[in-house]
This record gives sequence, structure tokens and C-alpha cells, in this order.
Amino acid sequence: MFVAPRFAGVGTLLIIQHTEFLPDGRSLIDTIGGRRFRVVSRGMNDGYNSATVCFFSDDKVMGGQEREELQRLCTEVYAATHLWYRSLPMLLRDRVAGSSGDIPQYDTNADPQSEDDGPGWVWWAFGALQGQFDASQVLGSSRLGERLVILQRILNEQTSTVQLCRPQ
Repeated sequence: MFVAPRFAGVGTLLIIQHTEFLPDGRSLIDTIGGRRFRVVSRGMNDGYNSATVCFFSDDKVMGGQEREELQRLCTEVYAATHLWYRSLPMLLRDRVAGSSGDIPQYDTNADPQSEDDGPGWVWWAFGALQGQFDASQVLGSSRLGERLVILQRILNEQTSTVQLCRPQ
């Protein structure tokens, strides 16, 4: 008897941007991430995995000093993300841009919590760094500051790896 592997406990509702049907019956589907969700219960429907989900968004930081720290961290990690992206070899940068687009702009004066799930550039960075982190931890986090710290750690590792590979 075939037992389907369990799927993750968190996920992202995908929004289909474009679909291209290929002559051999396959399809190319261009999507972007929408709302995040947590799996409440799992089931099986007509042989397919199914789930009841609960949508969620980030918890907001309200306090003055904590809010200022979040703004500082966001600006700092964006600068590190921008530096990492611009320091990639051209071939790799073209690959990232081809799959994730160019690095989004970020207004350092804007409230990083103005969007329900934080700034779009944070999600862009995780998409560009795919495979370098635990996706369920990042998707499941409802705290922007926590995701920024994870991203900062990954960028620090990536930057030191790039520096080690460059000739002196």
C-alpha cells in the first residue's frame, strides 16, 4: 500500500501569474507567493492529500525602542542583502534575476511592518537564497525580526564564503 509522505505544516497560497501549455501536455506555471497558512488538519480526498488551513500574518511590534530596533535591523539587513547580490559573479546574479527578478527597492524611511508579512525584499532574498535555510521555520515565523536575524546569518555565511573564494 502506498503511503503518501506528510506535507509541511506551513505553506504559502500561490497566485498564478501566467500559464503556458506545452505541446507534450506539460505546463509552465509562473506564480508568486500570497498569504501564508498553517495546517490545522490533514486529510485525503479522492486520493489526494488535503488540509484545513488557517491564514496568518506577522505579529506587529508596537513598543518605541523595539520598533526602532526592528527598523535599524531591517535597514542593516537590506544593505547586506544588496551588497551580497551586487557582489555575486555576473552569471550567478543573472540566474538569480532570472528566477526571482532584480532586488526590490526598499525605502529605509518606510515602516517595515506596513505590509502584513513584512517587506517584499525579505521574501525576495529568501527566494534568491533557496536551499540555504529551513523554509518551514521562515514561513512559519510570525515575527519579522526573527526572519531578519535568520537572513542576516545566512548572508554573513554567504559573504564569508564569497570572500574565501576570491583570489587575494
